[in-house]
Amino acid sequence: MTGEISRRATPGTGTAVLEQAFDNVPASWDHPGLLHLYVHLMEMSPFPERALRAGDRLRAIVPDSGHLIHMATHLDVLCGHYNDVLFYNQKALVTDRRFLAYSQDPGIYLAYVIHNFHFVIYGATFLGQYEPAIAAAEEPA
Repeated sequence: MTGEISRRATPGTGTAVLEQAFDNVPASWDHPGLLHLYVHLMEMSPFPERALRAGDRLRAIVPDSGHLIHMATHLDVLCGHYNDVLFYNQKALVTDRRFLAYSQDPGIYLAYVIHNFHFVIYGATFLGQYEPAIAAAEEPA
């Protein structure tokens, strides 16, 4: 694995430090902050597919965070993985619903919940799946 990511780095993308960490510090694959930042950086790059492994890891290591379960779908949508966009945003919403039932005031997190609904609709639409798209559109957040 050593050197696998950084060998493919695009000069000038600003991802070299993170890629060196992923290549040389095994514990970096367990750090949600590093993985989250890398997904955001790579979704804006010409090569979002290079961060798919990081996105898959991110959604697995913080199972009670709807936002982090969702984050990899920023890459999935760019790579045409619409089944994953639909599935993981529906999974994120399960977690979000638990949070909303617990919280008296979700604050800014409500925007993230709405964003997950948006991605369910987007993924379902690209898959031609009317029912999950409409169900997400009609569910009150």
